[in-house]
Amino acid sequence: MTKHEIFDIKPIKFLNIGDIGDVGTDGIITNFRLSKLITQNILYSAYHKPRSINEIADLLGLKPSSIKDEIDFLEDNGFMDKVSDDSYLTNMLIHDFPRDVYEEKHKIYSKYANLLCEKYIPLLLDSCKDLINNSFNTDSIFSQTKKNTTSIYSPNNDINFLLWSLITLACARKFIIPDKKNVIEKYFVKRNDGGENIIYTTLEKDYTLSFNADKYKTSIEALLSFIPKHYYPFSIWQYDTFYDDRIIHSDYVSEYSYTYLYHFISGKICSDMISLRNEKHEDKDISDKINAMKEKGFIANDGSNYVNLIVSCISLENILNKFPDNPEFFLSLNNQLSTEIYNLCKNHYPPHIKDLAEAFFINSLSSGEIVTRILDNLLINGILKPLKECQKKTVNIIMFYESID
Repeated sequence: MTKHEIFDIKPIKFLNIGDIGDVGTDGIITNFRLSKLITQNILYSAYHKPRSINEIADLLGLKPSSIKDEIDFLEDNGFMDKVSDDSYLTNMLIHDFPRDVYEEKHKIYSKYANLLCEKYIPLLLDSCKDLINNSFNTDSIFSQTKKNTTSIYSPNNDINFLLWSLITLACARKFIIPDKKNVIEKYFVKRNDGGENIIYTTLEKDYTLSFNADKYKTSIEALLSFIPKHYYPFSIWQYDTFYDDRIIHSDYVSEYSYTYLYHFISGKICSDMISLRNEKHEDKDISDKINAMKEKGFIANDGSNYVNLIVSCISLENILNKFPDNPEFFLSLNNQLSTEIYNLCKNHYPPHIKDLAEAFFINSLSSGEIVTRILDNLLINGILKPLKECQKKTVNIIMFYESID
């Protein structure tokens, strides 16, 4: 008899942990605590019904004293609620589905993604012609951005690379239903570190699916701006998918690298400076910054030192305005998709989580599940070409200049 067979629940493991909302100042600490297997099993043990510390300890084969600190942390930070004098109930969204639900979800998401590829993508590609025609490739990106607000820089004038970013941006943003965008916010939990969000996760399963689920993992969209704005007059749009080759860090290294990139583009940092300057400490600082940008893929690491991501002189808002819109079609499609997905999944959530789950799926048309399947469809049908190795670190990253003095 194995250890887990003597307990009511089998030991579980979170496959990934995501959040919607604002992360607090101690996000790194929270991520570390939630990544611990003991913490994950405590959360799952009180997910479907309230349990006392003694009951949780019995389920996990541990002493109550050994899990009290973890439960205190989870209660203090809003991941568990004390629902009686001695019982706790987990307050986060855990996706725990049998194999047939995942298979059916894949079919539903694929059906709607294919419909969008048929009805919307041709219109989108047509609208991108103007952006493509105004794309440029030059070593003097900064001088171009100062005098031209209608162009986009694409490394080596690679149109396929530019299309990857434009299509992903359009699909991530144009399908959002504004009236439903903030529905999830009423379920946000205030954390001790100032964060206010919903944490969600998926359980790791030991069965095999008929498709590669990694290709469709929910993607992470980020829009970064920098302070002071007059010194860093740009913002970064980034959307992470299966197709890129980025390592996501929880520190500020990547943000620093973006500011380094801005200085590199504007000529304040130049690889030639390393040989021109005599100050050893300054030489090392410049060299470290150049190397950091090369490591991130922002600068090509083949000796040419060209900027290796999309730089837009057109604002994010103006680019989005160039993409075709069809709000009634998107609303109808979103409502159908969100209803189908929630009805498929709802019986696998405990009663106190069902409303949160419904809100979680309410904007399903703009979810990573749809965006990644659209990219997959376009790649299979040759509309998008496979990315080069040097492009995988920076695909679906756009630097937007908001103003140039």
